[in-house]
Amino acid sequence: MLDSTKTDNLLEINNIEVIYNHVILVLKGVSLNVSQGGITALLGGNGAGKTTTLKAVSNLLHSERGEVTKGSISYRGDLVAGLDPAEMVKRGVIQVMEGRHCFEHLTVEENLMTGAYTRTDGKGSVETDLEMVYNYFPRLKQRRKSQAGYTSGGEQQMCAIGRALMSKPETISGFKLEASTNCLKQMAGLKLAKSFNSFLSLRSALSGFFENSSLSHLGPPTAPSITASLSKAL
Repeated sequence: MLDSTKTDNLLEINNIEVIYNHVILVLKGVSLNVSQGGITALLGGNGAGKTTTLKAVSNLLHSERGEVTKGSISYRGDLVAGLDPAEMVKRGVIQVMEGRHCFEHLTVEENLMTGAYTRTDGKGSVETDLEMVYNYFPRLKQRRKSQAGYTSGGEQQMCAIGRALMSKPETISGFKLEASTNCLKQMAGLKLAKSFNSFLSLRSALSGFFENSSLSHLGPPTAPSITASLSKAL
């Protein structure tokens, strides 16, 4: 149940329904709040609608013939249904797309710099944030002159997250913290989570909105379940 007494929510999703191709019902009755400076985890099995929820927030549904047909989504109190994805980026809402989506022909550093394309706070601030990203992900600094397409999957995921951080976002959504039986993957995921949590501690206004599809004990719910306890576990 959502806490109706909170007044510091950046993002509010209220009872939304999403339909693809005018006939396929994918989401029904999803509600959640993302508070300022907090982390919200979106949990559910494959096909539960986690990614669809995120795309509804970033307004990327129309590119896949999807639409929010009921309910509302507001950011800082403003309804965002009529905004295009570029406007959401300008408002500080960044989605790290599933599948990494790096520009393969660009170097790692060029990929990171594309995240700063919309910034107007000067070259010095951009360079400071670039060094900050390298501090959180030292491997990216080592591979900064390498073509992104020739880096490993984990390095590309770091690059995609770093690129999002370079936009100086207010809210980041989308990347998965996978629960895996592979010890190395668990360690890599924990390191990534701790790096992001450290970033949160420096920028209290930044909020996180993530998904995790590998918790098999949750079963296949008809809509994703919501928890706001991830920050305590990091």
